[in-house]
Amino acid sequence: MKRIGFYDREKEVAEFMNILSSEPSLITFVYGPINSGKTTINHLIK
Repeated sequence: MKRIGFYDREKEVAEFMNILSSEPSLITFVYGPINSGKTTINHLIK
């Protein structure tokens, strides 16, 4: 798989990784406009 960078998204990536690395207590979902990278980030963490 080709590695894709997320430019100018350091804050969002850090928050996303913090949520994923913490102990689960709530359901977490990702939402946003079309072509905003939701599926791409999902594939990167698999």
